[in-house]
Amino acid sequence: MLIDGSMIMSGFVSKVINEIVDIPGNPIKNAIKKADKDRKAKNQNIETRIYQVIIDAIKEFTKGTYKSEDILYDATEMIINGFISKKENIEAVKTGLKMLELQITDNKCEDFLGTLCDEICKDENDILYKEIVLMQHQQTLREIHKGFEENTRNQGTALEILEDVRGDTKFIRERFDNNVEHCSELQIRNRADEYAEKWYKNVFLNNFSERDENAGINVKLKDIYLEEQLPHYIWKKNKKISYDLRKLLTEHVVEKSGKKMLLVLGQPGIGKSTLITWMMANFEEKKDNFLVYQFASDLKCVNWQGDNILSQIFEMLNLKYNELENKVLILDGFDEIHASSDREGILNKLNHELARIRNFTNFSLIITCRENYVYKVQRLECDFITLQVWDDNQIRCFCEAYGKESGKDISTSKMDKLLDNKEVFGIPLILYMVLALGIAIEKSESLVEVYDQIFSIDRSSIYDRCIKNSRYDGEHRISEDKIKQAIHQISQTIAFWIFENNSEKALIPQKEYKTICDSVINQISYVDKGVKRDFLIGNYFKIVKHCEGIGTQELHFIHRSIYEYFVVVYFFESLQNQTTKEEVAGKLGELLKKGELSLQILEFIKCKFDNIKQYSLSDFTKESFQMMLQDGMTYYMKGKYKNIIEREMNIFANMLRVVHVWNPQLGKLDDNIALYLQYNTTITLDLRGADLRGANLRGANLSLVDLSEADLRGANLSQADFMAANLSEADLRGADLRGADLSIAYLKETIFDEKQVELLHEKCNFWQSKVFIPKTDEIIIYRDYCARKQNS
Repeated sequence: MLIDGSMIMSGFVSKVINEIVDIPGNPIKNAIKKADKDRKAKNQNIETRIYQVIIDAIKEFTKGTYKSEDILYDATEMIINGFISKKENIEAVKTGLKMLELQITDNKCEDFLGTLCDEICKDENDILYKEIVLMQHQQTLREIHKGFEENTRNQGTALEILEDVRGDTKFIRERFDNNVEHCSELQIRNRADEYAEKWYKNVFLNNFSERDENAGINVKLKDIYLEEQLPHYIWKKNKKISYDLRKLLTEHVVEKSGKKMLLVLGQPGIGKSTLITWMMANFEEKKDNFLVYQFASDLKCVNWQGDNILSQIFEMLNLKYNELENKVLILDGFDEIHASSDREGILNKLNHELARIRNFTNFSLIITCRENYVYKVQRLECDFITLQVWDDNQIRCFCEAYGKESGKDISTSKMDKLLDNKEVFGIPLILYMVLALGIAIEKSESLVEVYDQIFSIDRSSIYDRCIKNSRYDGEHRISEDKIKQAIHQISQTIAFWIFENNSEKALIPQKEYKTICDSVINQISYVDKGVKRDFLIGNYFKIVKHCEGIGTQELHFIHRSIYEYFVVVYFFESLQNQTTKEEVAGKLGELLKKGELSLQILEFIKCKFDNIKQYSLSDFTKESFQMMLQDGMTYYMKGKYKNIIEREMNIFANMLRVVHVWNPQLGKLDDNIALYLQYNTTITLDLRGADLRGANLRGANLSLVDLSEADLRGANLSQADFMAANLSEADLRGADLRGADLSIAYLKETIFDEKQVELLHEKCNFWQSKVFIPKTDEIIIYRDYCARKQNS
């Protein structure tokens, strides 16, 4: 469990104050010197670690300029004394740094604090880091405990929640211990060869065993992904489409000069990962320069909310600065990380940090991401492109190439239908699956509808492919529908397991897979071990083996969008028989208690549930959410669950996302929403258009929360944390903002009254926020206000 730099420093200072005592006759300097000399001693403790990280931070910060150990110990002692006397962090370190005869400014002090934070986060200091994290979370739980005592005395679920605080503390400690241990043992390898090999391999639905008498025709990627198939793209915020992707990539791989960063955006199945494979094959002379990694699998321990993110990435991947000259670092799947809603801010940090690094001069950073995960592209400061669906010529070209290799003819009528809906069939993955499976194109206005046909039980689909080569006797042959049903149910259940337990990597261990298979087969009264084998014959699953760098064999869907589709199918079938708002509320709680709904899953939910006949989920969701706010997110669930606070908050965050699917503006919700906002500690929330007039949100953690167009008039927002929150077009007139932290908040067209602007200037942490553009003349524009203030 990772925390940001400000929390690390806050916890570190608390540790300094609590752990270090200046004993008469035994000055702190003596203890500092002893700790530095005895670094290999077995009796290391938190106090010695504190001394050592400060010394190491000074050495790193001064680049070894000061060799005299005594002056380093003196500087360390002064910094510690500054912390103990509870000075502001900058002032605390300034006195010690001045002893080194440096020209010390506040900016340099901030840089030193960043260096100190990096030292604390290093593997060798994991004991100190863990203590800081646990202290932060225990403090959070104490505040939650106190808050529930004061504000939820009459809540039906309050006693149950309070009883589980101890369990939550144990859960946090266990999860943190496991995470630290896992991250310290990671051996991450360059995946360039893995991507390159795909160029010469069979594509997944044309990958047959040659020994199978019913084998189809194998087709390699290199034979159907021709130069013409390179996607067209839109450069940054241009309107026109560009057609020179090879030239653009050449500039980043072959002819690069300087340090460059390129973000490659595109919808699911558009070919972002395939483009990496194409680069491996078509820039083969530069193959030794490629460094390829995946966000979800290789960078899961990076603190995306912290500082020096690129340095963290290099350290995680064991990449040395002096080895990166002329290299191309490709990071695949930025959308798959568990990060805040401010992905644009993370990308901007990476861009800024790359520009500051002086250890190399020629270097390219290429990142791929689904386009709807970066929806505020106007805030991006790096170069970016958005890949486009294939046009008529590209669709025809691919169909001809595939037909030639596979021996399949594509009829004129089918070609016409493909071209009529380029928004769907211009997605390479979908076009390939439709051609390879011979899917009849009927009503296919969306990706969900195409997947409904590909994974249909009632008609010809991929499931026929699954059982095509199976040899059943007559009795079993009659049960083909049950076989299809079993495979369909297995896919759903596996997807839901991944959603709840491993959504970042989207993998399931073989052991869990086999357990699910057995359970599903028993449920449908058809027991045959061959179904497990048949399930994999369809080739829309891949086995990840020991040799691929993990400790156990695992399975994953061939494409993330297929996994997300089956999650929604699981939801759909779970909710079909729920007819009352209470039943819907209970089932939604069970479905949303652990996982986090992605944007693609939400899009699939809307498409799938808009066609439901029994009731309108769009009407039910907001009404059910109101009931859940009144009575508790878990109140209508049938079972009992551990870690109830985490469950409550996870359901709350997911329900906000679901309600937004059909309600772009939240509007007025039950007053208990303020209670949940008070207790939010880590989850980023979507509160667009929420009516929170007069709400008591004193001290609430609203950092990174989307409050765009929210109505916060008259709300108590004193001491609230709005760091990096989106407050664009929000109305804060009359709200109490005393002590609120608005640093790096997004404030475009945020509405304040004149008195608030005065307060923001004098009292609030407002200096790094965006300048807002008021909607009415009576509001002072902050930029002009500051200018007049300075002149006067």
